[in-house]
Amino acid sequence: MSMETLLKIREMGKEIKRKRQNEAVDFEYMTAPCGLPCFECYLYLAQFD
Repeated sequence: MSMETLLKIREMGKEIKRKRQNEAVDFEYMTAPCGLPCFECYLYLAQFD
């Protein structure tokens, strides 16, 4: 990957983090039937990148 691409990805991550800081997360609601917290699941995180 080029340095430009890596910098874009880094900026996207920072933007997502800024947006999510203000979210009120209901941790009980975000726990899946599998027992894992959704916000740590790669399938949940895939929607952000």
